[in-house]
Amino acid sequence: MQNKIFAVIFVMLFSISYVHALSASIQPPRMVLRIEAPGTASGSIDIFNPNNVTMNVTVTPQGGIEFLTVLNETKYVLEPNETKKVNFDVNIISPGTYNGEFVFAFIPPEGQGIGLASQIIVVANGTIATVPTTTIETTSETNNQLKLDNPILIIAALVIILGAVLVIKRRMK
Repeated sequence: MQNKIFAVIFVMLFSISYVHALSASIQPPRMVLRIEAPGTASGSIDIFNPNNVTMNVTVTPQGGIEFLTVLNETKYVLEPNETKKVNFDVNIISPGTYNGEFVFAFIPPEGQGIGLASQIIVVANGTIATVPTTTIETTSETNNQLKLDNPILIIAALVIILGAVLVIKRRMK
């Protein structure tokens, strides 16, 4: 009986594995640009890679500004803890309000990537003004497994497993 208990504990301990979580940041996540039409609204968005792996980032304009936008680059490589500025121009021909966003795909060398969007509103017939709000930070787990790198968590997990085994052992008698 003791061999079965140790076998169960042994299998449970080796089923614990690590997860690799990624995060990314863009600033500002929303901006309003005011211009005189016809004209060009210019702006920039900072992208940040707080991870310890290199991330490939692609930028895609969407919505009402998709065909009006000129980006200086659409693909970036961000090293760990690196920030880059994405500069863009929105060419407006007629007055009105134009809504859209820039979708940022942060792609690691392996595993799942992260997608973030920065909303852009262009109001034609005014002066240029940028209204930053809060920074969006997101994490994505590549596996649905629990990471136990804290000794206290490992001891707590072992106590719970041992308690479960003892309860099962008592019920079997």
